[in-house]
Amino acid sequence: MSGSMELTQRGATLMELMVTLVILAALLVTLAPLTGQWLGRGQQRASRCALVNAIDMTRGLALRNLPAATDTPPAVLCLSPTALNVYRGDRLPSACPSSPDARAVWSTAATAASPFFTPANGAVVPSATACYALDSAGTPADATIGATSCDPRLESRLIKDALYANCRFK
Repeated sequence: MSGSMELTQRGATLMELMVTLVILAALLVTLAPLTGQWLGRGQQRASRCALVNAIDMTRGLALRNLPAATDTPPAVLCLSPTALNVYRGDRLPSACPSSPDARAVWSTAATAASPFFTPANGAVVPSATACYALDSAGTPADATIGATSCDPRLESRLIKDALYANCRFK
């Protein structure tokens, strides 16, 4: 091999790098909205499941506790777009709060990205706050917390809207 030199290419050319960057940028622009939608659906599902868990917690509490008085249900769920609070009948608030309450047996807050009651989440509550009361047999009971009348149809509306579908362990 005397007299001839062999050149070998090492690395990538500037043109190859530019093409790679353009392809990556196009992929990012395409996938960014899909990722946002995927995260939004996950937050909506978490909100729906928190609502299902709150109803289950209310039912369990109602079945374990006798009412403090004959006109007081043993368990009440206060709902707002930003909070869920489950109360025992002997510790009911004077009004359903719109934030997690320390007096509640169980409470949780919604995320700013996915409040509990939006059209995407089923919009099961017609007003800013609502309540759901159960008697000691675990069936819906009539009750009023402050100015909020409890809705005995809330759970059936949730089931109808299929919010239970992806929140139960099998």
